[in-house]
Amino acid sequence: MDVMKVVQNIQELCNSKGVKPTVAARESGAGKDLITNMKKRGTQPSIEKIRLLAEYLGCSVSDILGEKEKEPTIVSDDGHAAKLAQALRDIGIDVAQLSEADVRKIAKLAKTLFEE
Repeated sequence: MDVMKVVQNIQELCNSKGVKPTVAARESGAGKDLITNMKKRGTQPSIEKIRLLAEYLGCSVSDILGEKEKEPTIVSDDGHAAKLAQALRDIGIDVAQLSEADVRKIAKLAKTLFEE
């Protein structure tokens, strides 16, 4: 884990929410000295503290860690999967943020649309 990259991600997420990183750390329960310790000592935070911050900031742990989340894959040989993903994006659904459960719900709904 690149601690300084995590600090930068936390700062960017906090800026987008209009809250100081130290306030977010304290109010989330991750600890008032978390950010300072990460910056000055290179202290690696526990995943639990990252989870608390993510919950407080309304983002994923992956967002804080700077991990790229893979877009759910729909297997298709004819390009229809890409068209379906684009159609979902067009109506405001962030395909990259869909969980496996969300994908199953969408598939179930689509199935009911085509049943006779």
